Amino acid sequence: MKVFLSHSSSDKDHYVRVVSKKMERDRIIYDEYTFEEGVKSIEEIDRGLNSSDLFVVFLSENSLNSHWVKYELFKANTLLTESSKLERIFPIIIDNRIKHDDKRIPDWLRENNLKVVISPNKAVQLIHQRLIEMSFSKHPKLAEKNRIFVGRNDVIEEFEMRINDFRKKVPAFIIASGLPTIGRKKVIYHSWIKTDTIKYSYIPPIINLDSHESIEDFVFKLCDLGLTERRKIEISISTPLEVKVGIAAKLLYELRDEHQRVFINDNGCIITHSRELVGWFKDLYEKVSEIGYMVIGIASKYRVYEAYQYDYENIMFSHIEELSKSERERLFYRYLQLEDLELLSQDVDFFVGLLKGYPEQTMYASQLIKQLGVAEAKRKSHLIVDYNTDRVVEIIKEYSEDSHALGILALLSEFGTIGYETFFEVVGNDNANYRYLEEFYAKGICVNIGTNKEYIRLNDIIHDYLIRMSLKLPNEYSLAITKSLDAFIHDYNQDEYIIDLTEYQYMIKRALLENKVENIARLLAPSHYLKTMKELYDIRKNYKDVIILADRVLTNESFIDNHIKQEIRYYLCLALARKNDDRFHQEVRKISGAEHDFLYGFYYRLSGKTDKAIERYEEALSKRKKFARAQRDLVQVYLSIDDFETAYNLAKENYKNDKKSNPFHIHAYFTSLLRNSRVEDKSIELNKLLSELNKNQHNNAEEFYLRCKSQYLAYCENDEKQSIDLINEALVKYPNNHWVLMDKFYICVKFKKINELKKIHNDFVKNYTNNLASNNNTLTKMKIIIASLEGNNDVIPSLISELNYYPERVLEKLRTRYEIN
Repeated sequence: MKVFLSHSSSDKDHYVRVVSKKMERDRIIYDEYTFEEGVKSIEEIDRGLNSSDLFVVFLSENSLNSHWVKYELFKANTLLTESSKLERIFPIIIDNRIKHDDKRIPDWLRENNLKVVISPNKAVQLIHQRLIEMSFSKHPKLAEKNRIFVGRNDVIEEFEMRINDFRKKVPAFIIASGLPTIGRKKVIYHSWIKTDTIKYSYIPPIINLDSHESIEDFVFKLCDLGLTERRKIEISISTPLEVKVGIAAKLLYELRDEHQRVFINDNGCIITHSRELVGWFKDLYEKVSEIGYMVIGIASKYRVYEAYQYDYENIMFSHIEELSKSERERLFYRYLQLEDLELLSQDVDFFVGLLKGYPEQTMYASQLIKQLGVAEAKRKSHLIVDYNTDRVVEIIKEYSEDSHALGILALLSEFGTIGYETFFEVVGNDNANYRYLEEFYAKGICVNIGTNKEYIRLNDIIHDYLIRMSLKLPNEYSLAITKSLDAFIHDYNQDEYIIDLTEYQYMIKRALLENKVENIARLLAPSHYLKTMKELYDIRKNYKDVIILADRVLTNESFIDNHIKQEIRYYLCLALARKNDDRFHQEVRKISGAEHDFLYGFYYRLSGKTDKAIERYEEALSKRKKFARAQRDLVQVYLSIDDFETAYNLAKENYKNDKKSNPFHIHAYFTSLLRNSRVEDKSIELNKLLSELNKNQHNNAEEFYLRCKSQYLAYCENDEKQSIDLINEALVKYPNNHWVLMDKFYICVKFKKINELKKIHNDFVKNYTNNLASNNNTLTKMKIIIASLEGNNDVIPSLISELNYYPERVLEKLRTRYEIN
């Protein structure tokens, strides 16, 4: 469908050109894009109008006095009423001086609900809304797909009761918690539909906030929607918190006045992993207590404490569970009908049995059947069972030999979210890049977000997977980004409006990473520091600069929200522990709860104090049951002391919780399973894990595969030659990796190759004993094993006594194994 943009040339620069840039070129008739050399003529106008479905006229003092606009209005009305070539006319007042009863507006046009729309972004949103309504009318299946919604009756009923309870205020915020893709926003959306809060054609814009963001990002992203008064964002790191909350509150009142609502994907910014509402949001709640309007719908990763439901009357909380079995079946039937598919009842039972209660998985199952047919979809049913993990692996594998596609994916993973214009400025405007982007949309690799879908955002699961792959940016992309960064630093004018927020945020992070912040220090917000610290720690392993940035930002800690302050200090403590800096103890005292214990566990693990590390990790897990980082580290501690039985259950749980895609979890589970003498019939599971490592694209996956495969050949196949050959191949590829050398040591233990064991021992002494305190214990274990194989049992008791900070139960097991009284 095409849209004709009728306007005065005098309104082009400040309004209409902004609208045109936010819309796809092929969908609009706009003189600068459509007419030859941008020059209007009667013939060009008639041709454009005859090919249009929607006529949008921007009403202002300028346009109402324009003979071109008057002609276009006359012609559009004729096409609408006499020939039905045009489907709809949509007038938008863009000038405060024009009133709906202005005599220059034709009578037939005044019959429309004429409103002033000062924001070009809001105009684009309204145009999109009209296009959706027309699309639903033309293509009923699109409307049907949008309206498919099954179950959740108790939640919808609770919502209706709350809205109709006139003894209480209208909730300003609706919070739906639950797992990603469980349908949290869909529940809020249909609740709003059911209570006549919005129309089906209204699609609220979405902003994303994560645990490393705070109120500054909330304000930036609301402003970036362009649905409120256009303003400069004047927030710096030293802006008092109450001022930031006041700005945020004003934005929410403006959204209400513009009849707008916004969705937020909250991944720990508003509701934290400890199930608390962050401080700044509590303050914001107080500021908008009289708003009387449902302005924000929040899809939260975490479920808030039940007590909040009584303390915060102006917020409605719901937790969204998986669909029940009957709801899964009903939803599956709806999608089958949408795809014009008819299945035998036994086939329906088969596919419904694979579903786990995620609406997106149900839709994917119907699409897979449509694409492959019933028999082939059954054969590939693992794609439905593990639809997120396996689908990601299969999709990315398609591009493993395509350097151009991998380069684009590297760029998308570098930004996470990137504006259209920024994207094409970096990759270039050639057709191949457009084709790749369309392909990525079609496969669900990325989606459009923003009020007018002007940003490209990677699917979260795919983004995590690509980050683990450590894809390298092509040189030409890096050069383009560096050039843009230099221009940003030298040319940025604080009085300018931010055009592309994702580019702005990314350039500030790059400036911090490259220590080029002198000219833009006034722009920095706490989240800029935190995200940069995270990258320095996780990816670049630059612990010294993490400490420098943390110290710099914490000089303003009185202006920073407590949650984001804790996150900054958390990375500071991790870096101090890595540097074995005694200041760690001073800083960790300022962190409370499970994180405090986790950080001490981490510190003791690095110090080789195994018993203390276990004690602290277990304390952290007692305070927070689902603490993945503590559980992951605890597994590594147990593996380091060969306590495979204790490690096994934790490693298995980590592996399953991470959707089987993290090679570190696969490797830990494989090792604990392989070496666990209490588990029998493990061959099938071990081979499955090897297969997952073999097809995993993470840059550590090949190393883990070679190590695991060589151990499997040794322990399960008893194949000395192949296992030794394969671990030697791993040593050639990863010559400085002491874990590979240790795997070879244990393979040689299996085959009692004493001379080779002594050689490995000497290599370890030469290269690794000074790196970590825990490596001294590793060396002692080697001596114990070699002494045992040589029959030199008299020295073993004294060697066991040299094992520092080992739990007593583990030492007792060693004494029993070597028959020491």
